[in-house]
Amino acid sequence: MTTEKKISDLNAANSPTGSDLIEIVQNISGVLTSRKIAITNFMSLFVGPTGPAGPVAYKSIVFYVDGSGSLIAPGTYALGKAGFAGTVVGYDIVTDLSTSATFDVWRTANTGGLPSSSSNSIIGSTLLALSSALEGTGTPSGWTSIAIAEADNLLLNVATNSAAKRIQVTLKVQASA
Repeated sequence: MTTEKKISDLNAANSPTGSDLIEIVQNISGVLTSRKIAITNFMSLFVGPTGPAGPVAYKSIVFYVDGSGSLIAPGTYALGKAGFAGTVVGYDIVTDLSTSATFDVWRTANTGGLPSSSSNSIIGSTLLALSSALEGTGTPSGWTSIAIAEADNLLLNVATNSAAKRIQVTLKVQASA
């Protein structure tokens, strides 16, 4: 006989630990994946040598540029403020058409005005790049700064683009405690 675990039945006296908690997270992930549901602020679970090491919060900073049916020209787009502090641990790039393109992310501190040049880059000289591709992913390597403070001013700079009419660049950030 199988015992079903319901989230509504959990309390301090019978909260899941170790493999039970991992099973719950895997079941939730499987259901969401089978229904093609995406979660951007998902709490990832890491298991240490003595059991759960605790949840690590990952959040996303998403830059979306829509050329309204036209080629996206080089320039600055997608200005915004960081809603949380954290450390950039990865990035994803998705485009509508196979393209060769390079991207940079510029940052200034809150009240520091708009990021205005490559001197404000968090990436440095090796820009995020696609080479005749629809998508790409990676981790920060050689970046100038991977720390994001809450309320930082952020801007996506499309340095080059050969074909894309829609571009999304997502920074995966491990949120600060």
